[in-house]
Amino acid sequence: MDNHIGIHVHMHIPPIRSFIHLLLLINTLIPSSLSQQPLSNRYSVCSQQPYNCGTLSILSYPFWGGDRPSYCGGGHQFNLVCDTGLTTSIEITSQKFQVIFIDTLQNKMRMMPMPQEEDDFCSMKLDFNLTSPSFWYSETVQNITIFYDCPSGISNFTCPSSSLSNHGNNNNVVFYEGVEEQVLKDNPKLKECGRSLRVASDEDVLNPTVTVDNQIFEALNRGFHVEYSIPEKCKRCMRSGGVCGSSSGDPDGSNAALSCYVPHVTSMSSFPS
Repeated sequence: MDNHIGIHVHMHIPPIRSFIHLLLLINTLIPSSLSQQPLSNRYSVCSQQPYNCGTLSILSYPFWGGDRPSYCGGGHQFNLVCDTGLTTSIEITSQKFQVIFIDTLQNKMRMMPMPQEEDDFCSMKLDFNLTSPSFWYSETVQNITIFYDCPSGISNFTCPSSSLSNHGNNNNVVFYEGVEEQVLKDNPKLKECGRSLRVASDEDVLNPTVTVDNQIFEALNRGFHVEYSIPEKCKRCMRSGGVCGSSSGDPDGSNAALSCYVPHVTSMSSFPS
């Protein structure tokens, strides 16, 4: 006699649609801090969380950095870095500058090569040439060309020999207002110099009352003004009561696409017409 008893278990497997609904329900129960921040929060974050560092404060679009997320800014080129909590730096075309102040009403900022010690310019290697499409020189900016390793008799001053160990044996240095092509045309003997660099500074910074060997040092530390613009779409967004930002969530703010965040929405808002 067969004592085997067959047991049939009937399991109810929910259809795919019900399963998807379940996942969506679970997702809504997960706190926003444990998942990607909802788009509806971006308006409050970007409007209430400005960039602050040292003497720079209450900076909004297009700038971001520190506690201000990248989606509140205008892209990686507007990323501000708070150095030691006192000064702010920005990197433009692989060159690092200290930001001295930003005038958000005129969309203008003053910056300089990272703080220069006296004679630091003797060992500079990079041209400070602004080539970014997001920033351009103000009308007050002038070019200064520094010529190194020049023949004796045409130098403004001399650099310490130790600072020139990688660039040549001659420590004669001379500088002129203007770009290199212009200066060489007026002073062909400068072609005998070993190398040259271009820096920028505001007009009249080469003060004749300052000793010659300190003029270029003062010029670098005075810095220069650059300007930037805010897209018209963002202006319309702000006039409508929204805040402008970037739809990109990349940590560096790259691949940014303009976005308009408005209060009490659950999805990305389109720009007002």
